Amino acid sequence: MPYIALDTETTGTDLFHGDSPFAVSTCDEQGVTNLWEWPVDPHTRQPKAPIEDLIEICQYIRGSVLVFHNTKFDVQALRNLGIRLQFKSVAPHIDSTWATAHSINHADTRCITTLEGFEDTLLASHVCDSEEPHGLKWLSASYLDIMADDEDELLDAVRAARRTAKSRGWTLGQALGNVSSIHCDYWLPKAVDSSSSVLERYATQDAVRTMLLWKMYQQVLQQEKLEHQYAIRKCLVPITYRMETRGVTVKPRILKDEIERYEVIAEIEEEKCSQLVMDKNFLDEDLNVRSSLQLQKVLYGDLEATGSRGRGLGCPAIVLTQTGLPSTSAATLLDLYNNHVGARSKAREFLGSLLRFRKNQTCAQYLISYQGLVKKSGGRHILHPSFNQTGTRTTRWSSSNPNGQNIGSGGKDEFGNETDDYCLRDVFGPDSSHIWFAADYSQLEMRILAVLAQEDRLIEAFKNDEDIHSLTADLCGITRKAAKGVNYGIIYGAGQAKLQQMTGKKDFNRIFKDAYPGVSKFMAATTKQVTKKGFVKTLGGYRLIVPENKPYIGTNYTIQGSAGDILNLAMIKLSAWLNPDDDHPQNDFAHLIMCIHDELVFEFKKGKTRHAPKTIKALMEESGTELGVSTPVDVKRIPSRWSMGKVLNL
Repeated sequence: MPYIALDTETTGTDLFHGDSPFAVSTCDEQGVTNLWEWPVDPHTRQPKAPIEDLIEICQYIRGSVLVFHNTKFDVQALRNLGIRLQFKSVAPHIDSTWATAHSINHADTRCITTLEGFEDTLLASHVCDSEEPHGLKWLSASYLDIMADDEDELLDAVRAARRTAKSRGWTLGQALGNVSSIHCDYWLPKAVDSSSSVLERYATQDAVRTMLLWKMYQQVLQQEKLEHQYAIRKCLVPITYRMETRGVTVKPRILKDEIERYEVIAEIEEEKCSQLVMDKNFLDEDLNVRSSLQLQKVLYGDLEATGSRGRGLGCPAIVLTQTGLPSTSAATLLDLYNNHVGARSKAREFLGSLLRFRKNQTCAQYLISYQGLVKKSGGRHILHPSFNQTGTRTTRWSSSNPNGQNIGSGGKDEFGNETDDYCLRDVFGPDSSHIWFAADYSQLEMRILAVLAQEDRLIEAFKNDEDIHSLTADLCGITRKAAKGVNYGIIYGAGQAKLQQMTGKKDFNRIFKDAYPGVSKFMAATTKQVTKKGFVKTLGGYRLIVPENKPYIGTNYTIQGSAGDILNLAMIKLSAWLNPDDDHPQNDFAHLIMCIHDELVFEFKKGKTRHAPKTIKALMEESGTELGVSTPVDVKRIPSRWSMGKVLNL
């Protein structure tokens, strides 16, 4: 079967808000290239692709294996253009219609084409070396000696064309967040000068890069016995594509109200800061709470002044920046507030208002960014997050637009205390005809650590459903709050100095070693392995490269990577159950819509949820068991807001 590398050039990266391809390039195994390029309306920014060209592309690629560098982006881009791809199944129970789901109105049946399969050099890059960059240009320069001079030439031409376009009143490109982006205007040189060929060279070279990289990765995957891990990553592509396409429903009224609430609180706290500074006459001008220079003068004093201005609020300079000035970072301000100023001092009053301002302002900014990403579809208001398999150095996923890791369930307030006041999940939830279930692994990383380290005390404690943080507190003679910080600090690579700071004990390294000898031995053995081999392997067998100068991070990579393995396996199992096929025809009313941290979120039609929570729980726990970890799962029923789910007794 023929292999054809395919790449799209689009008017932007926001494919769910109108961006679309204006060029498609291909390269076959013999290096023969093709390019289809179309004009773009300079005002609407919509390409004008003749149906004859779309049919020609479909006929050309039909029956081949397509090679992409980021499959789901190019599949979605082609879908926006009117081309629907149908791949033969990549695995049992992952149906071949995933890329044709939710067909678009202007699609022509002649533009549906069947392919033998797909390959992805982006995924292959991560499987072969999880630590290095995975961008197409970087990989090509590093392994193929193909420099990015074609891109440099195109960017120069785009800059010149943008000046002309601006004078003509054309609409220039904007990235997500309405930020001007030169990379959204690759079509402009040809629009300004019809004889320009810079885009042709660039687009075809990208297809060549992709094909040559795939030829290289084919050999590397085989030689280093990484084909199984690569196959798993391919299985996840249809799952992520479906998640992104389905999207997440937002409550627009609640979103608006929450933005206003955070902004009002931020404004009140900002005014308190300004009034205190004015009363003390610390500055000649009005206070700008976003100015580090002004905050330094207020908190630590103005070195060029005398009297009250010279002293400021009298805070000690506990942390200095690289330039030698006192820090105004969030961590430093919190440390000052908690440990270095009087309980009734003006410094504490100012720091409290400043911290509250920053927390509420940050929450408002997050929600405003969500508001700009919402798309109205029928009666639903939807966000289409991007889920990236290669976005971390482990097997964990990252997400963007919005970053799901920042969608807090409450967590900590501005002073580091547990709270529900800053719950951004309030604005998400099912519409009136659906219901959500959120399934969350319980202390997944700690359970993995217990198994990897064969730490009997931890294993027994989990078996008896004990409070792990209280256990650590008792064994180490510290508070539960400090113990929780220690437990997660170990996972995330906290050093000896950090652990001592958390606990206030200078000999804490010895204390922890006595409490959990298995964990200490595991960490030492992992560091030794990294020093010798340069990598670790997860419970699922995924090889993760560890930086030479940071061998201690191997512990974190192993734990995080193993957690990612369990979640990935769970998603594959759940996808087989959720998606309709001959064995599961009843499940066309359910969708997996999010993967955030250790939590999977599902959307079901009301009245169609029989046995769903139990099945979700069973399949997720089964995924942990298959990799040797007992992983209890809590399932919440969410009828309205994501933040208000109730744990089900299953």
